[in-house]
Amino acid sequence: MICVRFSALTMLLLIFILFKVQIISGSRSTEDTVSPNQFPYVVCILLKKVCSENPMVYHCEGSIIGEYWTLTSVMCINRKIKLVIKHGHLLVRSKTMKCMNNDLPHKDHIIEQYFSEEDIKSGIALLKVQQSFDDFNQVRLLLPSPFQKLPDKTEITLAGWVFSPYAKLRIVKFRLIDIDECKTVDKSMQNHFLCAQGLTSRDMCLAYTGGAVVWNRIQIGIILDISMNDDNCYNQAAVSFPSVSSVVSWINDTIQHN
Repeated sequence: MICVRFSALTMLLLIFILFKVQIISGSRSTEDTVSPNQFPYVVCILLKKVCSENPMVYHCEGSIIGEYWTLTSVMCINRKIKLVIKHGHLLVRSKTMKCMNNDLPHKDHIIEQYFSEEDIKSGIALLKVQQSFDDFNQVRLLLPSPFQKLPDKTEITLAGWVFSPYAKLRIVKFRLIDIDECKTVDKSMQNHFLCAQGLTSRDMCLAYTGGAVVWNRIQIGIILDISMNDDNCYNQAAVSFPSVSSVVSWINDTIQHN
């Protein structure tokens, strides 16, 4: 009979190795960190400051929908931002894992024009960059058909940086629900909005202003603002966002004539 004695340090080392093997084998199925290659259409919009310790400031998120075009929330475009665009100080950053980490691979594009529908209640704005996006046909999102409607319970995704642009790119999942469920929370909500519910309570507590709501590589919506970051957000029944299909004709016309 062979007896083997283990020191306390050896036992701790074995436990650590076993725990790591469990993680590598996939037991942590709730991990939601993703890579830019999984969601190449996701971009962050940065404000360039002159004579500042922090020359780049996170402003919004957006999505690539064409060779020179980014779709975002109209809430990201105010009077101050319009002035900044004229001076070439608003950038779209693509191909990055961490929005605000300049040491990681990324590519910056200067925004030269902005467009928003006359009725800003649509909630959607277009940004045109000076330099084309790499491999845009492979990375861009497709647009829906005009007034395309998906059935309730359709699963949709939202990728972004989860509150902090210093964080890694992440994904959350939602499920479309009937618009009337959102109207019980916000009676003033427009009919061209869509309504969704997080598949977990945590999904309802994330913020991605300008982020793309996607189904099957088609952008069906734009997030205006999900900013509940305290315990109260877990009681939120649903979240609403403007439908891209309601303004897709305007988007196509704007791209075609500019």
